[in-house]
Amino acid sequence: MNFELTPQQKAVQQSARQFAQTVLQETVLEDDAAGRFPEEAYKKMGEMGFVGLPFPKEYGGQGGDYLSYVLALEEISKINSSVGIAYSVCTSLYSGALINDGNEEQKKKYLPEVLSGKKMGSFCLTEPDAGSDAAGCKTTAIWNGKEYILNGLKCFITNGPLADYYMVVALTNPELKTKGLDIAFNYLKEREQFGKPLYKNQYLAFKMAELETEIEMAQYMLYKAATDKQEGRSYSVPAAKAKMVCTDAAMHVATEAVQMLGGNGYMKEYHVERMLRDAKITQIYEGTNEIQKLVISGNMFRK
Repeated sequence: MNFELTPQQKAVQQSARQFAQTVLQETVLEDDAAGRFPEEAYKKMGEMGFVGLPFPKEYGGQGGDYLSYVLALEEISKINSSVGIAYSVCTSLYSGALINDGNEEQKKKYLPEVLSGKKMGSFCLTEPDAGSDAAGCKTTAIWNGKEYILNGLKCFITNGPLADYYMVVALTNPELKTKGLDIAFNYLKEREQFGKPLYKNQYLAFKMAELETEIEMAQYMLYKAATDKQEGRSYSVPAAKAKMVCTDAAMHVATEAVQMLGGNGYMKEYHVERMLRDAKITQIYEGTNEIQKLVISGNMFRK
């Protein structure tokens, strides 16, 4: 498998990196402290084409490839993972579901303004009694001859307070069921103890080597899943593996970064305490890692 990025993919990656390090970095601490979502910055992402990257131009997308979208999402999430999560829900879960399962009328009506960043979509899966288990969904959508009647409860709706449109998972037939590492790196280079930089401590240097390797392994899993989708291959299991590995890696790296910074790891101005909180939710939202293991093991034992 060739992991060399094309010139177009590198351009998207660089553009997203520059946007994140200038626009998002400027307010990330204030936004986190205020519990505020940077709506204007998100709209700018839409104007720059990030939200609609992997979708056809006829629906307001950019006609790009899925790996380019993943690269942009990666750069955005390094600086502000809250924006990264909102971005991924709009693009992967809301828009992706419409592209895969919506009819032409729905695609033309509900995609363009979301892909342009003017409006936001959400994804409603989790229920009080079913968690992230889509097969355990109790919400129903029953056709009465004129329209569907939606009945049920949803909770923990990502993008919920900000969304204009809601993608709701429901049963139509109830009878059938089915970047914390960078901060730690700079800290170890600049901070001195016993007359030498912290990275001269072999234990810390080796720990950084392990974390760097763990991140790269997770990236390969992510890019493999993105490429499978892009090339039209089955990607549900590769995506489950990537989600599990990447989020576990994020949590591990963020935890170690806090540990390496010591007391400073708890200080907001060093960013890693926020990254630790952000990393934890990725193991839970839109399908817990336990659900990903069910998907993976289920596929193994069906063979």
